[in-house]
Amino acid sequence: MTTALVLIIVALALAALVVVGRRSRRDQAGSSGARAFARKQFRISWPPGYAHRVPLRTESNSSGTYVVEKFPSRSSALDVLRGCDVRDERVYLIGETPEGNIGRDLVWIFEEQNGSFIEIAERTPLPEPVYSQTDCAHCGYTVLPMGDPGLSVDGPMTASYLLVSSDVERAGQGFECEQCGALGCMHCYLRTSDDVEATPDRRCWLCQGHMLPFVE
Repeated sequence: MTTALVLIIVALALAALVVVGRRSRRDQAGSSGARAFARKQFRISWPPGYAHRVPLRTESNSSGTYVVEKFPSRSSALDVLRGCDVRDERVYLIGETPEGNIGRDLVWIFEEQNGSFIEIAERTPLPEPVYSQTDCAHCGYTVLPMGDPGLSVDGPMTASYLLVSSDVERAGQGFECEQCGALGCMHCYLRTSDDVEATPDRRCWLCQGHMLPFVE
């Protein structure tokens, strides 16, 4: 091996170390590398009139897939993220800005640096309800199952879930129709009912059956 070739290999290795040292938090879980992104690859909807020719990249690791774009300011990134829809779990839109990066996922808009909450991400309803055993019939977003919510015993043979609507919404969770099995997310019920806390008799978007907590 010639001296020149050895020097080239060493230089490339040092450059790789510099890149690794500059990786953001999203890469620290073991990135599989950045690659070109086709905008229709994931269930992501973009704001009307948004420039689809803007190049994006994705970065994947054990935490999920990050769709990354640069913005000139935090406010411009926030405007675009607010107008997007991200209907899949573990898919994150990241807006890189000189003022710090912000992101959007299935439920939140958040600070990328520490994951802190900024606001609940709004959801665009579907043109009409669609049956699914994984997604909300009203908005098409993935509905996550509830874990082990607390129980309140109403009588000797009955029990009801103690649900805090805001907590269920922030967790991306929802309900399942006891009649047809369709799902509905808490976000949509909160946005379409004037008094959801006082009237928790939630009905299926498709068959009007009773909705029960969606659990695995």
